[in-house]
Amino acid sequence: MTSAVNGRRYGGDRWTSAYWSFEELISYSSWNSEVEAGSIIGSGTCQGGCILELSLRHSSAEYPWLVAGDEVTLSVELLGEIRATVAASARGAWPGRKVAALVE
Repeated sequence: MTSAVNGRRYGGDRWTSAYWSFEELISYSSWNSEVEAGSIIGSGTCQGGCILELSLRHSSAEYPWLVAGDEVTLSVELLGEIRATVAASARGAWPGRKVAALVE
């Protein structure tokens, strides 16, 4: 399985190294919610980590955060792939961490 952003591979791994089986993922996912045909269940990142881990390990210039227009591809051999284009946020940009006011 691989993950890519704009055609550039970000991570990859073999399904056999997954910690939980698909049966366990579905069982856990449906424990407190209803899982129906067509439900999408995410299993986490491929080997190499998420964008946060990759940007900290290498650089944020090499592994930037997703922005509107980026195409993300997730694929698993013999299973298929999902391609999605990141849309602009309806809420606007995240304002960042709030700085606590100094107390005198």
